[in-house]
Amino acid sequence: MKTRIGKIAQLPKSIRDDLNHRLANGKQGPELLAWLNALPETQQLLAEKFDHQPLTKSNLSDWRRGGYLDWQMDQAREARIQRISESGDCLEQAETGDLFENFARIAV
Repeated sequence: MKTRIGKIAQLPKSIRDDLNHRLANGKQGPELLAWLNALPETQQLLAEKFDHQPLTKSNLSDWRRGGYLDWQMDQAREARIQRISESGDCLEQAETGDLFENFARIAV
């Protein structure tokens, strides 16, 4: 995963996560841009680093094709890890002590 350097990528993680959840829930560009550009953290970042230029449709589009996709992959990875962990809990309860047999259950 590459390091992101765009306007949205430089926002605090909590805001990026909130944005990603809103995107996942189907929120549309104009609503998202109005929300993002109104945030004090966004306004401060834009003032300090981007000459007060607001976030644009292009910035949001770039995020959808980059940071948002990275976030989706992270969410899928976390869900897989959770399922494996839950499977391990079930295996632990049914454990017979045979290491090879337990490994075979996990592999299946």
